[in-house]
Amino acid sequence: MKDLSGSLEIDAGLARRILTGFLRSETKRAGFSRGVVGVSGGIDSALTCFLAAEALGPKNVLAVRMPHAGRRPTRSTTPPRSSASAACAR
Repeated sequence: MKDLSGSLEIDAGLARRILTGFLRSETKRAGFSRGVVGVSGGIDSALTCFLAAEALGPKNVLAVRMPHAGRRPTRSTTPPRSSASAACAR
């Protein structure tokens, strides 16, 4: 059987540059300079928020807490304490 482990490596720096460049260019192409990211607490929304803040600048990204369907809503006005949401405006 052929060993494919070497072919599955990802250049994280290149992926980061591609994703932030895409977010920046598509936001600009749509006529915007700022964005809003719904943060649920999962890794996907946290990463999206982090990359958006890097692409557009932290003051240009608003992180909004979005409760998960399986969780009971809280009355807390405290923003999520993830490193990604810390990078965004609140």
